Amino acid sequence: MGGVLVIHENRGLNEHIRTVAGRFAAKRILRIALDLLSEEGGTGAFPGEAEVAAALAQVPPERFVADMKAALSELKRRLRGKKLCAVGYCFGGNMVWRLLTSNEPRLAAGAGTTGHSRKAGPSKVPVPRYFGIYGGLDTRVLATKPAAKAALEAARLKHELLTVTEADHAFFNDTGARFNPAHGATEAWRRTLNWFDAADSRQD
Repeated sequence: MGGVLVIHENRGLNEHIRTVAGRFAAKRILRIALDLLSEEGGTGAFPGEAEVAAALAQVPPERFVADMKAALSELKRRLRGKKLCAVGYCFGGNMVWRLLTSNEPRLAAGAGTTGHSRKAGPSKVPVPRYFGIYGGLDTRVLATKPAAKAALEAARLKHELLTVTEADHAFFNDTGARFNPAHGATEAWRRTLNWFDAADSRQD
């Protein structure tokens, strides 16, 4: 695999997301873990998670998309000729969905874990592959699955939408109370890597 853009939850770029980025690095994958509050001084400039979430809620989504595209440009500069992927968790999954539907042609694949938009997006998306992971107990996000499926089918993207029956929202976060390695987290990591590897092996 070439490079991966890692997008954080609404807790910002914290130690958990740095650890996730490190796991990609351990697989010899170049990664950028983007702090979407960089213009506000970064996640560390805020006293706690509540303030981070509040600050993220005030930023226009268009700026997030622009920042993600800039990060992809940096990955592309470092990895000429290699394919790029993006993965996001919770809030970050929603951000990857926005990137997916922003007419961004440089992504070979995207993946989102428990964080998708209710907005279906445009019918034509240039990303060849998308992998979405839902928690079966996460009723709020799970309710967005039909719209996501319809949009992906309309765009004729190769996709898979996995529902982990016994997992709740944020089940991948190993610092949170809902962390679920036995029913979700381990399998989500394995299958995300496989999905990105498959994208990298394409000859288009």
